[in-house]
Amino acid sequence: MVGSKVLSNLGAEVKIAENGFEALHLMPVMDGYEAARQIRTEGSRYGIHTPIITVSADASDEDVQKAVAAGMDRHLLKPLDKRKVVDFFKSVGS
Repeated sequence: MVGSKVLSNLGAEVKIAENGFEALHLMPVMDGYEAARQIRTEGSRYGIHTPIITVSADASDEDVQKAVAAGMDRHLLKPLDKRKVVDFFKSVGS
């Protein structure tokens, strides 16, 4: 309850779950694009940038543009190339 109060005072909407299964059912259903938009909105409130990578089998320009518009940092294709992931996180960390 103390943690809940602290987070609420920081502006977070807090919902209490008794276990992980219950927590999953409290979460809103959304696709990756909406999740990225939500992460960007919250991050902008606190000046935080969370790296977001989408992994997709769709290489169309439309899919890439949709990912970028949602706030994703990188669009990688399946099968996932480990080197590209490592390079991305190296670039974010520098």
